[in-house]
Amino acid sequence: MTIDEKIKELEEKLEEIKKENEKLKTGRYTKDKRWRALFNEKYYYLNDCGGIEIFLESSTLADKYRYEIGNYFKTREEAEKHSQNRLTYQQLKDIALRLNKGQEFDWKNVEQGKYYIFYDSVVKKFESGVCGTYRNLTEIYCLDENFLNVALEEIGEEKLKQLLEWGI
Repeated sequence: MTIDEKIKELEEKLEEIKKENEKLKTGRYTKDKRWRALFNEKYYYLNDCGGIEIFLESSTLADKYRYEIGNYFKTREEAEKHSQNRLTYQQLKDIALRLNKGQEFDWKNVEQGKYYIFYDSVVKKFESGVCGTYRNLTEIYCLDENFLNVALEEIGEEKLKQLLEWGI
């Protein structure tokens, strides 16, 4: 075998290895599992001041913790969206707290209205619901029936839609 033939053979093998590598990379995460960087692959996260940082996965406790709490993103855009949604979620909680004026929820009292915001996909708009004694894991409740109007005015419909898509 000549040197040129050997080079050609190795180049073909290299091309096959690259294709196999790409298949493994794209197929390693399915719809039933979140993305996680490979060792020495970059990921993004929010630091304690809300800034976006790039880090290389190195299987440290910090990497593991960021992944477990959902502060671990494949792209800068995902991290930015997460940051914005966390701010919007906190704004919504703060609005409810302010409107409640220190009044406590009585989850055994069916007469006390606990208002929450939901999106009606048929009419394509936000609505306000009220419940008495049941609670949902991810809802933010407020004792003021104007909760939705205040949230729309202070936060805006687009940010609320983005928060909804994020999945609180």
